[in-house]
Amino acid sequence: MSGKKKSLSIMAGIMCLCLIFSGVRVKAEENPETDIVTSVDETESDMLIIDGLKFKIDRENGTACACGTSGSLSKLVIPGTIPFEGNNIPVTEIADYAFEDSTLKSVKIGENVIRIGEGAFAFCPSLKKAAFPLGCKEIGDAAFFMCNRLADIDIGSATGITYIGEGAFAGTALDDFLVPDKTEEIGASAFAGCSAMRSITIGKKCSWIGDGAFSGCSALSSITVSGKNKYLSCNDGCLYSFDGTILLSAAAVSGELVLPEGLTAIQPYAFEDNTRVSSVVLPKNLKELSEYSFYNCTGLKKIKFSDNITFIGDNAFSGCTGLKTITIPAACGTVQGNPFKYCTKLSKIKVAKGNKNYKAVKGMLTSYDKKTIIAAPAKSGSYTLYSKCRSIGDFAFCGNTKLEKLELNTQFKTIGAAAFYDCKGLKYIFFPNSGVSLPESEYIEDIYTDEMQYCPVFGECSSGLEINIPFEAESGAKGSLEYLINLHTGGKAIITAR
Repeated sequence: MSGKKKSLSIMAGIMCLCLIFSGVRVKAEENPETDIVTSVDETESDMLIIDGLKFKIDRENGTACACGTSGSLSKLVIPGTIPFEGNNIPVTEIADYAFEDSTLKSVKIGENVIRIGEGAFAFCPSLKKAAFPLGCKEIGDAAFFMCNRLADIDIGSATGITYIGEGAFAGTALDDFLVPDKTEEIGASAFAGCSAMRSITIGKKCSWIGDGAFSGCSALSSITVSGKNKYLSCNDGCLYSFDGTILLSAAAVSGELVLPEGLTAIQPYAFEDNTRVSSVVLPKNLKELSEYSFYNCTGLKKIKFSDNITFIGDNAFSGCTGLKTITIPAACGTVQGNPFKYCTKLSKIKVAKGNKNYKAVKGMLTSYDKKTIIAAPAKSGSYTLYSKCRSIGDFAFCGNTKLEKLELNTQFKTIGAAAFYDCKGLKYIFFPNSGVSLPESEYIEDIYTDEMQYCPVFGECSSGLEINIPFEAESGAKGSLEYLINLHTGGKAIITAR
């Protein structure tokens, strides 16, 4: 619920794609060892099965694409060529999701393959070894996604690779990786969740690293960039644009970090899942803090803003369970959403003197007029809302496990989406009147993906949650307070009326 972002929304998207395509997976035959050669006419191509491997023929280009097996295999060798109508034609591609969720233990890819398709080997739990050919140019999105035993990759000779796709090696057991000199782009989340990854070396032509490319690489201690690379640079474990103005990844940082004064932008997910960084000092030239920039940095205890920060993105510090206090700078004009979801120790949010947009009330971040609570990640025990409060914003208490009882004031009006999502310690809420409004749907549009996300106000709260409301003449009617509470608790709350 804290929103993953692109990095986690990418993961979810990749997984969804894999699941969608798994629905059309061809059932394996009983005897995979039998050599079968068949030809089925299609509009633009022919299908062949040779030695248990399926191939799709492109007559126009005189090439073949490996697209699956007719049975279970442990060792896969994609040939360089296959016989077809009296000729040997090159196998130049591995189809999208061709060997997804298979029993393969090793893969050797033929010398003519130039593209490995999306999800081609995704979810192969036994795959340990893969060897790439010299001429391979593209490793597709999620190509080896969640092959959690894949540790041995012979990519050193595959110098032609220009693109490593989104989530391509995410969730594998790689411990180091050499990005070839011809690789120009590494996609978002490409190595996310590679918890054994210790080092990565980036070649001379790579000009872009996608969001969260190294998220969750908890052992990563070394990022090296070729001295001939004119697009990227590396310093103190951080990966920057060549001029040092954009921080792309801080996955290898540990301890205390003072960012350089020339830095003007931090990419979303740059520090995501870095559990070893303990404190960060932001430079004066940095004015905006991107969404998810420090997401889930559980070891982060201190962040020092510059006075010039004007924007703090949604989920910027979500999941930073080590943060205890934070001060919103005077210049900050926009706090997007709730940047502090699941910050379970953040008991005090302060606002610097002179800020004309926000206030701090009893350790909570509020609007300047104090009418809306924006963030209250660690409010604990029993609490009665202060008299000026009229609304609780989206996700305001999200992930707060310490709040037990809450009494709304008599003038209170609105509760936002997922305002109390995953507040597992919440046992009792008192509604003083029936005029309080909740969202009419459990879904809201995600501002990053434009997709609808499930955001019930009391989602994942305790099934023993008691909500006390005044008696309503239209009790249970659609749109009534009782109806909306049932909607946002899945009917699990104990509703008591007086």
